[in-house]
Amino acid sequence: MTFPARETQRTVAVPITDDAPRENGKTISLNLTSGVTKVVTATIVDDDSACTLPACETPA
Repeated sequence: MTFPARETQRTVAVPITDDAPRENGKTISLNLTSGVTKVVTATIVDDDSACTLPACETPA
């Protein structure tokens, strides 16, 4: 991705696939370079909760 001169903001879309398993957050980093390198880091937090319903219990 290239920024035109004097542009100071840009939106970066990160597609997220929803799934059922509970997972730790995932971290992404963007390296921005313009004579000086700047690293921007973001964490995608899992939105799946732990299952506590009877249907989720393992049969004995």
